[in-house]
Amino acid sequence: MSEVAVSKAPGDTGAPIAKVGTVALPVIGVHPSAPQGQPAPTPTHLQVLLPSGKTGWIPASVVRPMDSDRLCYAKTADGAWKIAAFDQSE
Repeated sequence: MSEVAVSKAPGDTGAPIAKVGTVALPVIGVHPSAPQGQPAPTPTHLQVLLPSGKTGWIPASVVRPMDSDRLCYAKTADGAWKIAAFDQSE
């Protein structure tokens, strides 16, 4: 993601609590959340865990998910590496 201001709450227009740049951050929540038993709406904001240990909210439109397809390799009895599985992202 490009540099973005991290806010205290979704849509907060006050002073940012931090700014983050091109880093990978764990997502720990989404806004709006789905009411129990209903399908989840498209998130507008993501709650992220910052390197400082604090949490904050960023717009969902500025992030890129880290989903990717992966090849999984395993060593055979004769010591050669072979493709053992293909892990496909959604």
